[in-house]
Amino acid sequence: QLECAYVALKSGGGMVACPTGWGKTHIMAAFCRAYSHAELCLRNTPTIVIAAPDKEIVRKNYIDICEIMPDREVGIVMSGQKKVWATDIQLITLDSLHLMDMEDVGVLITDEVHNAASETRAESLAKATKAAKWGMSATPTGRFDGRDLVTEGLFGPVVYTRTYKEGVDDGALVPIRVLWVKLPEPSRGLDRYLSYK
Repeated sequence: QLECAYVALKSGGGMVACPTGWGKTHIMAAFCRAYSHAELCLRNTPTIVIAAPDKEIVRKNYIDICEIMPDREVGIVMSGQKKVWATDIQLITLDSLHLMDMEDVGVLITDEVHNAASETRAESLAKATKAAKWGMSATPTGRFDGRDLVTEGLFGPVVYTRTYKEGVDDGALVPIRVLWVKLPEPSRGLDRYLSYK
């Protein structure tokens, strides 16, 4: 992930497109390491925010970041969990961003950035006017509603891409073999079958 972290940091922001399992959390940690808390405090933007669309991802990222960076103060805010606020690295759900003072954010990293383009989420993210911003996703483009342009407007263009095949070649991912099995139409008819819950 060194090349990815280097390219993304030199770009000053943008989106990183890498397959699931390739190690995007380590890249997010590299972004955090690139900015010391003291340096961000001098800029009057002391907080690094790592946001994600759902609680499971935020919880996973929180556990991983705490393990990768035991020397940094790390907090977590999301519904259903006791809020732990941090002035250094704050993990938070996208829907809880309204609880933060986004003017204090010096670095904004959004995991699963393709989910950030809804109207309310985009409004919260746009308030981080002083932040360097990176978006992480396996699929940052190709939204069905065409709001890719909103995501690009918030974070910038894709600055680094790693394909699944390259991830396999890196030894970080296992190859996938897909077998298509032909099945007959259900005896009750496809419409009735699809209506089952």
